[in-house]
Amino acid sequence: MTNTHAVHRDDFPGSLADADVRRRRLEMLNQAHVKPLVDYVREASQRASAYVPYFDPLDGGIAARVLFLFGAPGPGTFPPRGSGFVSRNNSDPSGRATWTLMQQAGIPRKDTVSWNTVAWSSGDKTGKAANTAAAGELRKLLPLLPEVRAVVLVGNFARDFAGPIVRQTELKIFHTVQTGAQAEHGPDTRERWLKIPEIWRKAWELTA
Repeated sequence: MTNTHAVHRDDFPGSLADADVRRRRLEMLNQAHVKPLVDYVREASQRASAYVPYFDPLDGGIAARVLFLFGAPGPGTFPPRGSGFVSRNNSDPSGRATWTLMQQAGIPRKDTVSWNTVAWSSGDKTGKAANTAAAGELRKLLPLLPEVRAVVLVGNFARDFAGPIVRQTELKIFHTVQTGAQAEHGPDTRERWLKIPEIWRKAWELTA
């Protein structure tokens, strides 16, 4: 299914590789729908003494209905080479795949918000540090997203670390494999990867 809603001029795969696009995206961070999340990011960065990327203001921010939780920030996220945003417009394989899968799901972008289970790169994607970071930050984040009715846990890391926290809420929970090439082409995950758009759209439809 194709998303027929109006598309922002900078909303295409890998667009955040362009410095002018990144500058325009940064200029949007003072908009009302994302400002509370900008404050959250800056406070989280202080708590972690680490760089925390921004939410993408092309998404719905605090008005979003579906929260997509990925694993940890990837190489396409961190400046100076990366964008500085958790975004489907990042110029890496996962970002490009996520953009395409969202288009196939046909979900209006303003109904979505994307974030990572671990808000910063902890250097420990499977151990206690990651679990502790996920628990603390997600519990602070969820109250800032009052319109969210469903959470999609993208990948096993999000399922294992964010899942126990989200299950303590009344939110509807969905799980898909990760969007990266490993899942797309893996013999054990290819079939589940192809079902991602269907599951994502179902999550969105149940929030209506």
